[in-house]
Amino acid sequence: MGSHDTYTVAVVGAGALGCVYAALLERTGVHVTLVTRRSEVAERIASDGVTVEDHRSPGAETLREYPEVSGPDDVPGAGRFDAVLLLNKADDAPWATNLGLRLVADDGLVVSLQNGLRSAELVESADPRGVAGTTYQGATHLAPGIVAWTGEGPTLLAPRPDAELAAERFASIADQPELPVRIVDDRDVMLWEKLALATANSVSGALMLPVHEMLQAASVRRLMALARAEVYEVAGALDVRLDTDRLESFFGRGAPTTTRTAGSTYQSLVSGRPSEAADISGVIVERAHEARVDVPVNLTLDLLVRARAELLASSGD
Repeated sequence: MGSHDTYTVAVVGAGALGCVYAALLERTGVHVTLVTRRSEVAERIASDGVTVEDHRSPGAETLREYPEVSGPDDVPGAGRFDAVLLLNKADDAPWATNLGLRLVADDGLVVSLQNGLRSAELVESADPRGVAGTTYQGATHLAPGIVAWTGEGPTLLAPRPDAELAAERFASIADQPELPVRIVDDRDVMLWEKLALATANSVSGALMLPVHEMLQAASVRRLMALARAEVYEVAGALDVRLDTDRLESFFGRGAPTTTRTAGSTYQSLVSGRPSEAADISGVIVERAHEARVDVPVNLTLDLLVRARAELLASSGD
């Protein structure tokens, strides 16, 4: 253990990103409890730990850590966690938010790190300790407790006044070169910038291709740019001022992918789990309607992803 062994973090969700966060935080000496409702995943991690295969660069080493793992009903230390990170699927946000508030200490924080806007709004409305956040880490699920780490990026938090001290403490302890943590002032810009990036997940789900494969086609890159342009228009209509030149320069450099980036929507569809359509393309369509903006590209992507999910579900019956 390092110097942070008295700081406790619960990571809700043992999928790709949950495992990456658990491993990186455990490595620094933070005491991590990984919470999952899937008993077979808990058993595998309890036995073999979390394995993070580093695919960010050739020759990178595999990381293996042994965080504590628990089911949601028997988490040790409920009510005493300094921070709870919600990295579950967005459709489980109500359940995860309630769990996070049961686990967190009175002076702690519960951070929503899922894609979309709804999870952030839910955790903020539930309790003053609820914090909207975003993550730019990238990972692909390989097997229970085994993930490919495909890209590092910042974790951004936009705390309200009641959670500022807890957020600053978390940032000072969790921040590391491979897991940078930043406090931002503009919560709406933070969320809408990530929503623009997340349109890549909708495209990959609609095409049923992992992100790293679909980006080989110029027409797909054009489709993604059109989807982002609609997000910028909706954000502007809602008075969220995005620096679109900076964002497009970022996307133009090939972000956010490496050779193993699959995309969370694609991974959900392939595994038969609920997709994030409602929280990415769906929320874009919803907010566009409120702002009286037409978003035909995102509407089409939303319908295609939902159709994929329905067809895959019916084929499995």
